Amino acid sequence: MTLIRAAEPNDPNCSSHVRKAMPGDPLEQPTSTRPLSQLSFADGAFAGGLGARLSERARTGIDRTPGFVVGTPAYAALCDAGDLSRRLAAALADVCIEEPERLMAAAAVARSLIACEPTPSWIDAEIHQAYHALTPSAAEGARVTVSASFVEHELSDLEPGNDDVACDVQGTGAVIQAVRHCWSALYDPRRVYERAKLGLPQLGLDVAVVVQLQAER
Repeated sequence: MTLIRAAEPNDPNCSSHVRKAMPGDPLEQPTSTRPLSQLSFADGAFAGGLGARLSERARTGIDRTPGFVVGTPAYAALCDAGDLSRRLAAALADVCIEEPERLMAAAAVARSLIACEPTPSWIDAEIHQAYHALTPSAAEGARVTVSASFVEHELSDLEPGNDDVACDVQGTGAVIQAVRHCWSALYDPRRVYERAKLGLPQLGLDVAVVVQLQAER
């Protein structure tokens, strides 16, 4: 598991703060976050596999831990907002299972591109609102666990990796940074390798993120 801290304000490579609205940002956007309790197992296309399972548990009352899902449209919007898709395509162009060192390097570049890509302002705003709704009375915000939720059925047998989950995340900036970290788990070297081995595409993928209140220790 990974402990997420907010990036330093002067770090030129990463952005953990809410980005200001830019010219050309659409006035109306689809909702990127939904409470776990408002989803079900049938919402896997939005919530991913983990999100759908946890949503069903929340809906049926098995697990009442508050949380929300940053749905697959949010990652799609990240890819569409700038030239991220083009840069990912360039980084992953020559992935080959016969050259593991090259594959590892390509996966690392892809993960870095996603982790350091500023999220669209409307997504930041919705994450901020959903996060603070978990515990409105907490001035600094609650401690949460942030987990990647994949949609790739062909890779459903892969065990969760250490980088798929971030614990002890606190504060809007850190949550947004952790969400990007989980998006980047799409390019965990194991997933890149399995896609290459099975002849699956490395681009145009969907991923959601689950943010769930963490029990105080």
